Amino acid sequence: TQMDDIYGSEWLVFISMMVQLIMTPGTKVEESFNLQATHDLLYHGTNLSAYDHHEFPGVVPRTFAGPLALATIAAPLRAWQMFQPFNKMWMQLLVRGILGSLMVVSFLRFARAVQWYLGREVANNLRVIVATQFHFAFYASRPLPNTFALCLVLYAVALWLEDDLHRAARWAIAATMLFRFELVLLFGPLFIPSLLNGRIPLLSPLKQSAVWIAASTVAPLVVCFLPLDSLLWGHLCWPELDVIRFNVLDNRSHEYGTAPLLWYFYSALPRSLLLSMVFIPLGLIFDHRRLLPLISPFIVFVALYSLLPHKELRFILYVVPVLSVPAAVFFARLYLNRHKSLVSRVLSWGFYGLIATNLAANALFTMASVNNYPGGDALSWLQHSQRFDRAKPRSVHIDVYSAQTGVSRFYHQNAAWEYNKTEGLTPAELARFDFLIVGSDEPLKPLIERDYAAFRPMVMIRGFARMDYRIPKSVNEILANPPMFLPSIEVKERVVVLKKRDE
Repeated sequence: TQMDDIYGSEWLVFISMMVQLIMTPGTKVEESFNLQATHDLLYHGTNLSAYDHHEFPGVVPRTFAGPLALATIAAPLRAWQMFQPFNKMWMQLLVRGILGSLMVVSFLRFARAVQWYLGREVANNLRVIVATQFHFAFYASRPLPNTFALCLVLYAVALWLEDDLHRAARWAIAATMLFRFELVLLFGPLFIPSLLNGRIPLLSPLKQSAVWIAASTVAPLVVCFLPLDSLLWGHLCWPELDVIRFNVLDNRSHEYGTAPLLWYFYSALPRSLLLSMVFIPLGLIFDHRRLLPLISPFIVFVALYSLLPHKELRFILYVVPVLSVPAAVFFARLYLNRHKSLVSRVLSWGFYGLIATNLAANALFTMASVNNYPGGDALSWLQHSQRFDRAKPRSVHIDVYSAQTGVSRFYHQNAAWEYNKTEGLTPAELARFDFLIVGSDEPLKPLIERDYAAFRPMVMIRGFARMDYRIPKSVNEILANPPMFLPSIEVKERVVVLKKRDE
């Protein structure tokens, strides 16, 4: 059967994604548009005025291609929900689970191509390494433009490894045009050698040329998605062009914060790859002829992308699976040669150390992320505490901090309630609401006393503050306090639920 063709290590990747999905069902502001758009396609359909980006405008346009795909797959369960109501949070989990499954399938397709290119042991090692890393599994189900793009990137690279250059180029163009235009910095270095050596002719013969591949890929994308996005945004637009204008032409990406030039290399990559980063040069020693053409474009991509001042780990998520391949090669070669020398046998056991390190870091990062969505936790608590008033008209104002830390439209459980995210309201304007959900990184009690005297606190929700690394100063301290010097998660009061005082 087809199920018998699935390797055990492939199930590990799926299980890892599901663990992260179940442990952290909430989402952050970066995921907001795609998640809200999926919700609106499912629940509002053709009532465009009710869509979140129309009710609360201001976001930079993104394509509806990804949300439409998720909503289409989730539509049968939405139809069932209309006849057999259930908590909308299950729909959020379903939508994210669909995306996570698509991501896992795409990665497994890439791993199968690695198996064809570098061997079965390498592919098995790669799947185990990536399954135990935190960031790939964590981001796999998160509705970010980068995540949608990564699904296509992995498929394109799989085809590239199998020497199916024309189809690989089509998937690369689709990922770039629809989801993240900066992928030209990745696919340029990947495909330029094929253009230079004539593997992909520029103009002739026409139907095998780069020009034909580009034109015959871009045209259907424009025909399908230009009308769709223009309709749903309410004006003629190709979202990635708006993003380019915002980030490059207007040079406004720095408004979201900046990082040093080499931040990706000394912070983002070590956190996402962990010990796998150490084995990149060691893997190259064993098989530089086949590894260099694969990983070089991804390293060039990170170097070029470092020139932009605004940096986030998710921007370079594409490199994590590929830069894990050298570690897989290194330990595969040691394992295959383990009988030739004692050194090879001992070093091959290092693979278990790598996996143990990944799992320990994974557990720590997961503990932090579980506490990272206080806004969503606050709204869930409020709706549960007021569950007997679910059919009564109640109004809730959700401030920016709370909306950015977990609240989505899938959290809106009560049809009779008003959920309002309008920014910049005065105390007089806030006075009409029955409940406020207010968050801040600053101490909450002085904030409540100063700005919200007409409301009383109902509950304080704690959220992630920082990781506390208590490093022992002496052997005696270690012996006296085991294992108190291990890393721990520090939480602080981040969000408060307020109720209007009785007159």
